[in-house]
Amino acid sequence: MNVLFLSHFMQKNQITLSHASITLSLLILAMFLISILSLRKKAPEKALQESMAANHFSFSTSNTLRGAAVIVLIIGHLSVKDIKGFTPYEYAGQWAVTVFLFVSGIVLTKRYGLKHLDKNFWIKRIERLIFPVWITFILFYFLDFLLVNRVYSPFKIILSFFGLTTHGPPNGPAWYISYILFFYATFFIFSFLKINDLAKSLLILFISYCSTYCIKFFHLGILALWLRYTTIFPVSVLIGIYLEKIWNVLEAFYNFSKTLYFLSIAGLFMLHYKYPLISAIVGEKLFPSYIRTLIISFRPLYLIICVAMVSFFLDSLKRESRFLQFFGDYSFEIYLIHLPFLEYYDFFLFRKPFILFFFIYLIFILLLSYLLKTVSTNLNRRIFRPVFYSRT
Repeated sequence: MNVLFLSHFMQKNQITLSHASITLSLLILAMFLISILSLRKKAPEKALQESMAANHFSFSTSNTLRGAAVIVLIIGHLSVKDIKGFTPYEYAGQWAVTVFLFVSGIVLTKRYGLKHLDKNFWIKRIERLIFPVWITFILFYFLDFLLVNRVYSPFKIILSFFGLTTHGPPNGPAWYISYILFFYATFFIFSFLKINDLAKSLLILFISYCSTYCIKFFHLGILALWLRYTTIFPVSVLIGIYLEKIWNVLEAFYNFSKTLYFLSIAGLFMLHYKYPLISAIVGEKLFPSYIRTLIISFRPLYLIICVAMVSFFLDSLKRESRFLQFFGDYSFEIYLIHLPFLEYYDFFLFRKPFILFFFIYLIFILLLSYLLKTVSTNLNRRIFRPVFYSRT
């Protein structure tokens, strides 16, 4: 084994279960305290702007959600991938992806609507994705070859540079790129239909279910992760369409009883957390597999409502966490970078004391993410924009 790093993908290299709960609890507590201690007032003009009905689900709120989601993702991957037999946070990665899709659905609907999108929609999407994705794939193909002696077929490499990726090495989380491109395409195509926005959002939901059942019918295991998120993006688009009305309902609920409001958030989260057991029992005993797939697809709805309620609360605040805003600013880059270093190329983690080396690892990931975003921004400014924006 290379003495410079450890691979915790194999069980023999995973850290033991002893003290796992207290260690991760301390990490979560530390993140929470830093988030609270880094609270700052929103700029007066920003706070005024975000109080207007047209600015429901503000940038500050969406960025805070992204920041919290990427922290949850890291904690979830840490517990599932690298701590032997430890499962309390096994769904944390799914929670994070749910939040990312939720934010994407609402933000796209707010920014563009669902009417006659032009090519600028795709230019903006590609600009956001192309260089971060390409740079990280080049990095991880190189590190896989150098450190773990793993090589890939030219076909797989070419597909990955077109955004056609699957779960697994060299960068498991990059499967999300193919998934979100699929929804970008449906969002774009249906914007040209001469039907109302509600019908368009329902069509997006229908297409999402079609993809789910195709994956099941044709046994496309390489796309299996898509099955968990069938409802999220379409429902988020639907929320975006009726955002002001939904926020008005949440405001009335919040003003009626803040205690009941927060108890409802906790209850919805617990329903989501416990739902897999219920769906497994009911689905296996009473329904065929295609009905069980439908039942399981409803599971994220609890979390979507929960996150929507949290979003309204964040909108109502006059403060924001600098810590979460920072993570939100670099959430996409962190998402693309962190897992291989957590799982395959561990230079920092699992030395003693663990809690210290975790933060050293985290600083390393943040530095790489900052570098990735800086390089990508410069490449966009120097190469991408002169080529594509000059033609628009």
